Amino acid sequence: MKTLVYFASGPPKPAYQQLDYDRVILIDNCFGNRSVYSSPVFNKGKVT
Repeated sequence: MKTLVYFASGPPKPAYQQLDYDRVILIDNCFGNRSVYSSPVFNKGKVT
């Protein structure tokens, strides 16, 4: 299993689903905005 951890990723983009990894973990300050991301963790496809 190949995993990509992407620091300072910005918000999720559809292109992340096409990357040649089994899992993509996004880390960015924008996820602290509770009005846009109500949960501290989200999963959509292979992106977390």
